Amino acid sequence: MVSFSEKWNVLKSKESLSQKFMGTVKPDAPLKNRLDVAQKRLQQQISKLGETEQKLKQKDSMFMDKIVEATKTNNQAYAKMYATELAEIRKNNKTVSNAKLSMEQVQIRLNTVSELGDVVVTLSPC
Repeated sequence: MVSFSEKWNVLKSKESLSQKFMGTVKPDAPLKNRLDVAQKRLQQQISKLGETEQKLKQKDSMFMDKIVEATKTNNQAYAKMYATELAEIRKNNKTVSNAKLSMEQVQIRLNTVSELGDVVVTLSPC
């Protein structure tokens, strides 16, 4: 059985012929490196969701102002149209916020796993 520390930092050294062949086609990266790549990609997605969230908040305030102006000018048709669009924007913003929150939770979990892996490798008797 391969120890955790070997999987964490180094590629497998003892492989069968079929595993060596598959390794030349698609080599396995160490688990730590794969976690680091996943964390970086996740951070990029969180940033994109944050930007999208900000844009939706700007649209929210813009449509709210348009609703107020349409109501002041007694144009109920436009006010109703803007209110419908505002409701859709708020639903989308809630969805984006929930997705961002979920990704942040996954990122925290990956950070914890990565730190735990480092501790296990440090404490392992090799």
